[in-house]
Amino acid sequence: MSTYTPLTIDIAIEQHLAGAKIGSLVSIRDAVALVRLFAPEARVSDQELANRIAWAAIAKNCNVSFDFEFENEQRKPKDEIETRTAA
Repeated sequence: MSTYTPLTIDIAIEQHLAGAKIGSLVSIRDAVALVRLFAPEARVSDQELANRIAWAAIAKNCNVSFDFEFENEQRKPKDEIETRTAA
């Protein structure tokens, strides 16, 4: 059984964002699912993982789509999904 560290999670995030180009749109929902696939035993909440992915994508000058709903948030209609652009 493997042990996943924050560094392993960061590597999985970088692998997911490797093909992202400046200005491309990164879906947090898809990214969380793929990072969970690479690091299934990671003991990190989905919200923390989403934040780490978002910051990594913003650092690469990508647009980030927060199409991810956390359990403790109220449900939003699909037309109210937030999209943020890297500054």
